[in-house]
Amino acid sequence: MTKSIHSKMTYVGLLAASMGIGMFVSPNGSNAQAASHIKIVSSKTMDDAQPYNITHGYLYSSPKLKVRLHNGKNYVHTTFYTNKATTVKKSYGVKSVYYYVFNKSKTVYGWTWHGNLVKAKTYDQEKSDISAMIGIINTMNPISRGEYLEKLNDVDVRTAYNDPSSSSDISSIVYQIGNDLKDDPGYETIGDETLNDYQTLGKFYDLFKSRFSTFDREKLDSLYDNYQTALNKSLADDGSSDDDDQYDGGLELSEEATSAASSFGDTLSEDIAKLQE
Repeated sequence: MTKSIHSKMTYVGLLAASMGIGMFVSPNGSNAQAASHIKIVSSKTMDDAQPYNITHGYLYSSPKLKVRLHNGKNYVHTTFYTNKATTVKKSYGVKSVYYYVFNKSKTVYGWTWHGNLVKAKTYDQEKSDISAMIGIINTMNPISRGEYLEKLNDVDVRTAYNDPSSSSDISSIVYQIGNDLKDDPGYETIGDETLNDYQTLGKFYDLFKSRFSTFDREKLDSLYDNYQTALNKSLADDGSSDDDDQYDGGLELSEEATSAASSFGDTLSEDIAKLQE
């Protein structure tokens, strides 16, 4: 008798355990029976399509979750937009919210659990910095600025400050300009365009300095002061600071000035790269 009771208790325990497991079905699960018992509780339409990235999970053809359209892990770098939300009640009594999402071209779309989504970064700061960089570089010698502008046009906003796979990022461009000033002093120019080339690094510093740490700013301030001192001394020695005629053929700056420009540009480039999240 005792053995019979024990067997029944064991059976009941196993049954309860199996039912308990069924109660914890993931919103991303593939339980076809659960999907067939999904009930729509409420739906709403959003006024503005909000941008999101998907981190995992699936996109379904409807909030009933019967047909999978896409695996979210294949689209983690895609920006999706959503303008609909639906609350559903599943067979095990749990309510979940699903968003209807679509990419910009609307070639990839579907319903996914809201927990699979994170708000997409807008990259407004990166876009603003690229625009400001273009404005600064446009003040440079036309002979030299073309290559820099071309690289800026290729900058990916997601890796704007430091892209390990490309030289088309802001820190690399600043580094190149600093070293080009060292390697190629004395452009063939008219007016003060070459002087603008040498002033470019200071303009870059003004653009980014408020986002650097106190330690990095102090270090850069010292390098910039050395650079300015060497530049002004070289201009005075060259006798070209007050005579426009002296600009024909470009500025011939001292090695001290061009080396100071390169050193400042190298360090500025390194600190800009740190802005990459």
